[in-house]
Amino acid sequence: MAGTDNREPWDDYKQLLKELELYDPSLLDKPRLVVANKMDEAIAGENEACSKEIKKVYAAASPRV
Repeated sequence: MAGTDNREPWDDYKQLLKELELYDPSLLDKPRLVVANKMDEAIAGENEACSKEIKKVYAAASPRV
């Protein structure tokens, strides 16, 4: 969630969902777990908005959660 590679984590998550859908749409119906790593990096503390955005994207893509 630190975004140290100049990508937004929620964009990566959306892309992953698209790839899963292309591979096998039924995978989107399965429960999923999102884990944030690298939260010990200094920049992660500055990016609380990122955490909120991930939660919004996750909730929108996971109606059963």
